Amino acid sequence: MSSIAVLGCAWGDEAKAKIVDVLAEKSDIIARFQGGNNAGHTINLKGKKYVFHLIPSGILYPDKICVLGSGVVIDPFQLVSEIGELEKSGIRFEERFFIDPRANVVLPLHRLLDGQAENNELQTTIGTTRKGIGPTYADAIARKGLKMYDLFDEEKLIKKLKIIYEYHGLKSENLQELTESLLKIGESVEQYLLQIPYLLNNEYDAGKNILFEGAQGSLLDIFFGTYPFVTSSHTIAGGISVGLGVPPQKIDKVVGVYKSYYTRVGEGPFPSLKMKSEKKFGDKVMNMAPQPVVHGNDKRCR
Repeated sequence: MSSIAVLGCAWGDEAKAKIVDVLAEKSDIIARFQGGNNAGHTINLKGKKYVFHLIPSGILYPDKICVLGSGVVIDPFQLVSEIGELEKSGIRFEERFFIDPRANVVLPLHRLLDGQAENNELQTTIGTTRKGIGPTYADAIARKGLKMYDLFDEEKLIKKLKIIYEYHGLKSENLQELTESLLKIGESVEQYLLQIPYLLNNEYDAGKNILFEGAQGSLLDIFFGTYPFVTSSHTIAGGISVGLGVPPQKIDKVVGVYKSYYTRVGEGPFPSLKMKSEKKFGDKVMNMAPQPVVHGNDKRCR
């Protein structure tokens, strides 16, 4: 039994997909624990290009199981589209792709809110992908979020949608049409819903190899990144436990991926690090935390 995590060590785009693809060959399960379709992995296999936004790229191996944990936010329309495109290429999903029913759902209104925030001159422009990821996580924290398990009961679904629209001060126009679309998607993805913590912990204890696939990079972590120019989830190793329900002692190895030069996607400073002066604590001399030295907002560095 063993597990290994692949994480980005900077602002993302470190080509983690290449490392994941190599390690997936010797893994039994590939699991995503955070982010949404703001992630992007591209794999070229036998002359064909595969682009992934939600589904772990390990799905290309026919004998692997791939999962999305409760820490992932899922755009259901993107999900069914991605599944459909991969199925056209001969990729099989039955009994080898699973989603935690507690994962939050990205709604069209979240994309709208994301765009409004980015266009608001009174707010800090983050440079998001405008795919609604941040507003979806915000709704989850506000306890207003829609979960994957909500896509099966029309009455409850309409009620929750009305609450979300009211919470954001938006008119709930075409709500019946949206509800019908979500219910239809619910029917198509119900076969994939599974309690992911039970699956992963049981398989780990049974001696299976698990690969944890991270999105973005550590400097985009919501708490430990270059705030506020960060993503909306925990991109560091600690995010694995909260996003998949796997205890820290079952994370056996972490592989951090760097690139030979730094780039930054989106807005925000592009800092280097300068150590503060040393400070004495008792008989020990300790360096203080690194302080960012901003080199401007040069978009050529992104």
